[in-house]
Amino acid sequence: METVHRTQTIIRLRPDLLEHAKRRARQQHRSLNSYIERLVEVDAEPVLPAIPPDFEISEEIRQMSGCIKMPPREDIESDPRLSHILGYISDFSAYED
Repeated sequence: METVHRTQTIIRLRPDLLEHAKRRARQQHRSLNSYIERLVEVDAEPVLPAIPPDFEISEEIRQMSGCIKMPPREDIESDPRLSHILGYISDFSAYED
């Protein structure tokens, strides 16, 4: 297994933001360090280009709508790239079987 080297740093946060980050880290069963590192990693990923509002979707593509199922919640929560692409849907009830 490859060793990941990290640099220790000090940051200053507003108390309310620190409490929010701690709460979200606990909800995701992560350390505060891991949670903040993940936020920075996701922010550093390339942004997907926006689809122009006048973009026409072909009939063939429209017919495919509903054919692709959402990945399981665990996959989305454990993969920051996937959660970023999907906009991290917090209410999965509409997508679960």
